[in-house]
Amino acid sequence: MLETEVAESLIRMGHALRTHHPAPGREKSFGGPWWQNPNGIWVDADDQLITTLYSTDVATGIYSPGGLIITTQGRKQAMGGQTIRSSTTGSAVTNVEPLYESLLVSALMTSYSINAVRGQSFVTCILQRNAGPNVQQQLVMYADYVSVNNPFVGWPYGRRIDPREGPGYTHTVTGGAPAAGANISDASPANLNRRLRTVSFTLTTSATVATRRVLWQVTDGTNLIWQASSQATQAASLVYTYQFGTAWGPEEAAVLPLGANSIITDSIPDLLLRPGYIIQTAVASLQAGDQLSASLYSVEEWISP
Repeated sequence: MLETEVAESLIRMGHALRTHHPAPGREKSFGGPWWQNPNGIWVDADDQLITTLYSTDVATGIYSPGGLIITTQGRKQAMGGQTIRSSTTGSAVTNVEPLYESLLVSALMTSYSINAVRGQSFVTCILQRNAGPNVQQQLVMYADYVSVNNPFVGWPYGRRIDPREGPGYTHTVTGGAPAAGANISDASPANLNRRLRTVSFTLTTSATVATRRVLWQVTDGTNLIWQASSQATQAASLVYTYQFGTAWGPEEAAVLPLGANSIITDSIPDLLLRPGYIIQTAVASLQAGDQLSASLYSVEEWISP
């Protein structure tokens, strides 16, 4: 058993985040021979833990928030047990865990995903004081990515990071296929930041005589941020594949044959595409019968809460 005066002193001190101490007569003693040095945050019945998941691992992502408290009778008690998962790519899914008078000693998120890699599933946990109309301080307990290689994040000993810290999720994305005679226009989705690595698409020209030139652009939805023109033109009745990439220097930014009718057209800068940014083409002399394919993008991706 803990010494009574030590236990009562701990309770009276509460936690630095509290705006009040337990009311007179509510002080309790922590008991239990296993508990030698209680260390945590004193919480009350008007507090709650808010855990929010942002994930692009919609197919296999299953996550479970939890934690541990010590009751005023000195018993340890687990929290959580329910599971949450994203139903829409990158959207927020929130779990609220009501608390009661006790010592909060841990908060945890466990990933049961079999596929999630870093950059796909970001979790935040907030301790909210005095939930309701008189909400007071909020403490960020942890904010980090969970994945196959890092299935547990939590407090204490966890991290609070920005979702863009460290490497992201590298994969390929296929854009929308435009109608005949129309340009490519692909918007960066909500809830995600993407760094563009490569772009590839095909232009099939009709028999109409004209000299086409591909112009490739990035806008923020309104303003032009960057554009590049192909180094070659394309005549009628031809099929060319155009490729842009961040790794190509000036010596490769030219008409460089990769095979039959395939060319590298230009290098692109290190672009971070925020939600709402648009990747588009503006093909000079594009004819009604010309057909651009859907673009294939190689991106590095982070959650953007």
